[in-house]
Amino acid sequence: EDLNQLWINLYKDPDNQSNIEKILNIGLYDEILLTPQIAIIIDELIEKGKEDRISILFPYIIKPSNEVLPIVHRWFSNNKVNKLSALLLAESKHIFESAIDTIVDLLKGDNDQMRYRVQRIIQHPERDPKEP
Repeated sequence: EDLNQLWINLYKDPDNQSNIEKILNIGLYDEILLTPQIAIIIDELIEKGKEDRISILFPYIIKPSNEVLPIVHRWFSNNKVNKLSALLLAESKHIFESAIDTIVDLLKGDNDQMRYRVQRIIQHPERDPKEP
């Protein structure tokens, strides 16, 4: 099954652990790009209150396309997905004041993947920068 079909299956049956495991398995070995279709499905699942069911996938969702940034920005107001939102926006160079605390909190979190992504945002791209 391809990734898009797995997300559609997850949307239709968000309580089916098998769909989540299949998507997670892809995320562990490949990228889960935040395409418009995936963003809309996540948005719908958030509307249905299914954030906790899909939160295990959040560390592997990357690179939102520009067209989904408004959706990602809206997620910031939801306590259960604001960390994902802040991280995705920061990685896309959309950093705003209220997101900074959330991003710093991710450094203190217990998810290695999220901490690694935050460290990449914070560190200068060069090891020995001449300019800050």
